[in-house]
Amino acid sequence: MQTAEWAGQARALGTGIAASGRSCPEQRVRLRFLHQKIRQLSETAFQALQQNPGAETPGFRLPQCQQAVQTFLQCLEQELLDQERPQIDARHYFQQATRAVDELLALVDAALDQLRRIHGEG
Repeated sequence: MQTAEWAGQARALGTGIAASGRSCPEQRVRLRFLHQKIRQLSETAFQALQQNPGAETPGFRLPQCQQAVQTFLQCLEQELLDQERPQIDARHYFQQATRAVDELLALVDAALDQLRRIHGEG
């Protein structure tokens, strides 16, 4: 859940940067912090979830989530962190970020559904 929050913050900040076509050092520092947090938390979560026997169930979209997060992190790094004057279209960046956020939230929902089934609440 925290990873989705960090990704949402990176989406908002990055979309503004992409729309304006420039970034200041403070914005890039903040984005780098968010990038690192998203990478660290998602890697930890993905490793833990891969150990989960329920990760093979149809609603558990771990590979799709991993791909969406990885694509977003690469986009963030290549298009915004390494560029003082980014050229990426704001809509494209927003879509990449939104896909990652949506996949992360879907993964959280699937994990919660699995917990409910295990504990007989569903």
